[in-house]
Amino acid sequence: MKPTNLDTEQAQEECSREYWFNRLSNKEDNVDGYEEHAEVIAKYILSAYKQYPELTGLPNMTVYLKPIDWDNPIVLIPNLSNVLKKVYPSEHHAFRRALREATGFSWGWAFNIARFAVGLPPQPNPAITTFTLRDERGEE
Repeated sequence: MKPTNLDTEQAQEECSREYWFNRLSNKEDNVDGYEEHAEVIAKYILSAYKQYPELTGLPNMTVYLKPIDWDNPIVLIPNLSNVLKKVYPSEHHAFRRALREATGFSWGWAFNIARFAVGLPPQPNPAITTFTLRDERGEE
């Protein structure tokens, strides 16, 4: 089936930064459902980015001093979700309620769609493993 102009226009709109900036900024705090809680997380990441622009430099995964001693790990750079737990300290806050429902994939999506909405490049999603295949000569 050939897509209609309406389908194409809607797809183009949904790929725009302005669309996601507005959608997330106006998102209700409903955390019921997989898509809903991910968008609520993204809403509050975006809100924190607007209020504290220095947070845009934080990764979505904690960076540790290597080699990592898991009995006494040394955090070099905390991940954004840990910092946002301090920005939104109440366990009853919508961000915290949504975060409790998050999977690694939904957190990674929320993190990256908020970054997209403010014009930042994506970071790896912690739930997606990337493999680089090399031939017998070690070339990709």
